[in-house]
Amino acid sequence: MKQGSTFFLKIAVFIAGTPVLALCIFGLPWIAAKDAAAHPETAYLQYPFLIGAYITVTPFFVALYQALAIDIKSENDLIV
Repeated sequence: MKQGSTFFLKIAVFIAGTPVLALCIFGLPWIAAKDAAAHPETAYLQYPFLIGAYITVTPFFVALYQALAIDIKSENDLIV
């Protein structure tokens, strides 16, 4: 594996992870608050929705972490 391909994988992981992280931090709470304001009879479901969404996105970030770990290991093997 060449040095350029490991750099490309790092950039791809960063590009894939950044929008999802931004959505989790800013988008999901905004969507939940907007829905709670629009439908007050189901406003009590705002926090279970957020918890479920964060649980759902956790495997995505675990997979990104594992991809970076494999990339770093292969980069170290390339140097040695």
